[in-house]
Amino acid sequence: MKLTNSLLEGITFLLLLSICPLSLTSQTVCESNCQVQCQGQVNVSLDQDCMAEITPAMGGVGISYDCNDYYDLRLWDVYDNLIPDNIVDIRYNGQMLKYEITEPECGNKCWGYILAEYKLPPQIDCPPDMTVSCTALAVLDFPPATGGCADFEVSLLSESRNTLDCHPLYTQTVTRAYIARDEFGNYDTCTHVLTLERVDLDNIIFPPMYSVGTGNAISCKDDVIEFDENNLPLPWPKDPLTGSGTGVPILCDPAITNGLYCPLNDDYSGTPLIPHGLYMGQTTIPTSQACNVAVIYTDVELPKIGCVRKIMRQWEVREWWCNGESSAGQLQLIEIVDDQAPEFECPRDFTVSTNYDCAGSVFMPSVYAHDECGTVLDYRIDYPNGLLQANGGYIELDLGVNTVEYIVSDDCYNSSNCFVDVTVEDNTNPVAICELYKVISLGQNGEAIVFAEPFDNGSWDECYLDRFEVRRMDTTCVAADTLFGESVTFCCSDLGEDVMVVFRAWDKADNYNDCMVSVEVQDKLIPDFDCPPDMTIDCHDIYDLQNLDLSFGALITYDNCASQQVEEIVIDDVNQCGIGTIQRIFEYTDNFGNVLRHCKQVITITNNTPFVGANILWPLDYEVEGGCSIQDLSPENLPEPYAFPTFTAGDDECSLIGYDYDDKFFEAPPGSGECGKIERTWTVINWCGRTAGTYDIWVNPKPQYIKLINTVAPEIDPQDDLVFESQNIDCINGDVVVERTATDDCQNLLFWTFVVRDINDYIVATGNTNFLVDTLPSGSYNIEWTVTDGCGNFDVDFQNVEVINTKTPSPVCISGLAANLVLMDLDSDGTFDAEMVELWAEDFDAKSYHTCSNPITLSLSSDINDISRIYDCDDIGINTVQLWVTDLITGAQAYCETFVDIQDNNGDNVCDSTDMQNRVIIQGDIYTEYNDE
Repeated sequence: MKLTNSLLEGITFLLLLSICPLSLTSQTVCESNCQVQCQGQVNVSLDQDCMAEITPAMGGVGISYDCNDYYDLRLWDVYDNLIPDNIVDIRYNGQMLKYEITEPECGNKCWGYILAEYKLPPQIDCPPDMTVSCTALAVLDFPPATGGCADFEVSLLSESRNTLDCHPLYTQTVTRAYIARDEFGNYDTCTHVLTLERVDLDNIIFPPMYSVGTGNAISCKDDVIEFDENNLPLPWPKDPLTGSGTGVPILCDPAITNGLYCPLNDDYSGTPLIPHGLYMGQTTIPTSQACNVAVIYTDVELPKIGCVRKIMRQWEVREWWCNGESSAGQLQLIEIVDDQAPEFECPRDFTVSTNYDCAGSVFMPSVYAHDECGTVLDYRIDYPNGLLQANGGYIELDLGVNTVEYIVSDDCYNSSNCFVDVTVEDNTNPVAICELYKVISLGQNGEAIVFAEPFDNGSWDECYLDRFEVRRMDTTCVAADTLFGESVTFCCSDLGEDVMVVFRAWDKADNYNDCMVSVEVQDKLIPDFDCPPDMTIDCHDIYDLQNLDLSFGALITYDNCASQQVEEIVIDDVNQCGIGTIQRIFEYTDNFGNVLRHCKQVITITNNTPFVGANILWPLDYEVEGGCSIQDLSPENLPEPYAFPTFTAGDDECSLIGYDYDDKFFEAPPGSGECGKIERTWTVINWCGRTAGTYDIWVNPKPQYIKLINTVAPEIDPQDDLVFESQNIDCINGDVVVERTATDDCQNLLFWTFVVRDINDYIVATGNTNFLVDTLPSGSYNIEWTVTDGCGNFDVDFQNVEVINTKTPSPVCISGLAANLVLMDLDSDGTFDAEMVELWAEDFDAKSYHTCSNPITLSLSSDINDISRIYDCDDIGINTVQLWVTDLITGAQAYCETFVDIQDNNGDNVCDSTDMQNRVIIQGDIYTEYNDE
């Protein structure tokens, strides 16, 4: 453990503590002489056990560790709470603690501060370099780490990758750096290299089927399933490692332990292949880049059967490697069942009042129900006195608390319910309460005498009731019954009539009140009847389900009183193909629902002319000329009879014909004019036909072949030859940027290549794009551009490029020149008649040069032919001279200035004596800037 003191009040201390215990020797003498001195601040680092014991030797100046027990030390936290045993743990990290040391001889004290610090970083268990599947990068666990006293987190610090083009086994190498950082900022890092393997198409495990038959069909309200805008289930709506969605293709990698379930290894080594790339927290490399693959799926929804949706999902994994590609695929059947009941919010309990003592008419509110699967809803309200087949309405409830049940069902027999307590309170004072509806059964003689009491339904009076009376509003049975009396008589003539009876309640004071009763008179004598016979018809025969008597005969009944009503129950078990049975059940029941007599007629419906394969006309082969896309070959874009299967017969109300197709695409050889060929296999299914328990399915005996032909070659847009100038100091290279474009009759992707050759026809660069960015040595080049469309048609263009270094030469002048005029006999008469001297440009040159070693020429002006000057008597003295240096390759120029001192020292005074009078003589020594003579 190392403790470092901070600078406090101008005093700096350094304290080192040994982790080894010190033994007290016999020579140690502890005394203070009544003096004690404390350090202003001491920094203490906690050990690996997250603790540190504070001793007097840590803070006291000159106190030996052997004398820790001689002095007394107390320690307080930032809230002035005394710290027991002077033990500092992780809770005090970063706090400034106050300490006090007391010497024992005179009790003198000193104090200072302890800064507790934790400096031990977490340690990463760095994994070795390893080889993994290219799909495993996103799910590879971070390396484990161990920490001390603080919480820490391991995260990805950096990630770099190196693409391995055309490697037979691998796609990339990825260098990952991890960091483990605790909450106090202490950290540890490590780095390892991952080599990514190519996708093994043969070992891809495609998603399983989800169907009713396999027992794993998807619920329409599955929490892990989301649907797209076309209401099709998404394979990966959330993080695929959570198992959500209908599944994606996986590869099993033994290096992965936290991936998806791998059925081959019975572990969780599966790594997902996600369409459109995978972006997760562990990496920034999408699957398409890491693996050079495209993951594609196509959904075809089949006709719905009952409460089951069927989706056929075609998966394809396509790898681009080098200049070729390969793929693997599989079909996935997904069935979605409606097994979810509707959801709705139940009304609250409520209370109503009524004017009747024993009954109340209550309006039940409607509810809003939502079905997750979007099916038709059926509403029912079940209450103690009956069943209401509606979403709200009036019901009759008894006095008191009535439990009413709301039931909402969908057409797949899923239902949900709730209960509402409706309290009926009688806050009025009715006098007479009677049955609103009464059923009377006739006896053997065709009559029934009913006294007044059965019509009473709880009549009451605030005092006492005296008696009940009754009368009929009219009658054909007993004339006296229109007057109030103790009873009334009913007979056969009342059958089928709504007989109104007045019920009167009397109190003790002979006051009365009336109420009306509707009486239904029934004949309980069981009638006899005969059912029509069973029948068999063809599904093409026409019948009216609402009037079956017309097609299949009527019931014949026998009764001695009057015609009795027999209930007819129709069970329609006919499927959407019009095949099945219709059962007509005739029942005569009592008031309690007991069936007293019944008979049944069964009508069987069959298909005498079923659909057969001979009814199918399969699509013919077809060639699409001038097409631009494989989409042009879809059936929707083809004319008849090349588009879809057609049927000569059998596609009627007794069949349900569906069809689908599977395409295999074959690339055509370059230059053939064909873009490709599709081998299309058609499948026709009759959902109304079954053979040996399976639906009738036909596959076209010969696949349909469809060719996409396009012979129009792309054309490279013209571009002039290019010259690139460079001033690079290395004189060798120049930056070259060239972009070419082309036009084609199809708006499809074009494929480019280029070859760059130097003047000796050596290839110096190649590429497979329409964009050349390179650094080339100075010189002349020829670029061969080639553009090819997806059908093998191509165009070639040659373009000249020249790279020139335009850096100017570097002129260097001598530092002045002295030249003496030379005597000249211009007319050859033996007498000197002139003085002159001819100087050349090279006379003023001090080794001028070009950094690129380009050939140069010297001149005395920008005119490269001006290479010499003649000086005469008029030029005696100092003359300024410009030395020009010209690059013979680029024409770039630069100059420097110097001077020439023209002197007349030949002794003959040919020059004008007047000019000599204006001269002065300068004498002395000449020194360089370094003081050299």
